[in-house]
Amino acid sequence: MVMKTYKKLGDKNSIWRLLISKGDKLLLETRDEDKKIVHFYTSELNKGNNKLEEIPHEQDYWVGVENFNDDYLITHGFAKPDMPGHLGIAVYSFADKKYLWEDKTAVFLFRKGNSIFSFQQKFDSRSYTELDIETGSLISEYGDDHISIKNLMNEAREAEDYSMYGFPNPASSDSSLSPLNLENDNPINVEFLNYNDYILYSYHVATSDKYDNFLKVYKSGKLAESLKLNIGTERLIAESWFMYKDLLITIENKKMLKIYRLD
Repeated sequence: MVMKTYKKLGDKNSIWRLLISKGDKLLLETRDEDKKIVHFYTSELNKGNNKLEEIPHEQDYWVGVENFNDDYLITHGFAKPDMPGHLGIAVYSFADKKYLWEDKTAVFLFRKGNSIFSFQQKFDSRSYTELDIETGSLISEYGDDHISIKNLMNEAREAEDYSMYGFPNPASSDSSLSPLNLENDNPINVEFLNYNDYILYSYHVATSDKYDNFLKVYKSGKLAESLKLNIGTERLIAESWFMYKDLLITIENKKMLKIYRLD
């Protein structure tokens, strides 16, 4: 049995970020680290095509994603290039296909419904505000009330739902590996995940001073597919695959997103 690829997405650059909205819109962030260029794309997971729609932005490289949902993409700039500090908020509307507003001095904290919570950094304190996601207009001022902001942030996090996701777990040497025969491979860092009639295993094999990363998919105890995820890497690479609903989502060699439907 050979699994058919449901979607194949990439632009030959390194995949840095992958997010999925509640409405199954996929956000893909890729970066060319040599040319210092970043790209943001969306693709509809419920459509089995390889179409990527690129989202424009002004900065070539020094821009990143803060938040993403079915309607909006929220991005940030940086206080200084090559430094981790975020600065600035810009909101892109998928319906309008344009940026609705930008605040170059605010720092994003979190989104709660249609509100963006942010702060302005002062000399020795922060001034917190609640902004309308569509217009950027001020809804509430919280001053330096970090207690209220923390409570609101916890409420936003508790509302997040990851029940549709499945992530691999470290495999032990007992029954979790019973269908797998890898004695000749000398596997390292074995992980597994159960999904309905499927059980998925990933592992690394040392090759000289590098590693190869494999994923094997079994259905009803029989091998359905064997995939090479990362070849010739200098270190063990985790988070190269996961399940979302009935979709097996994999990243091959850090540059190609391949999605399979496990019926």
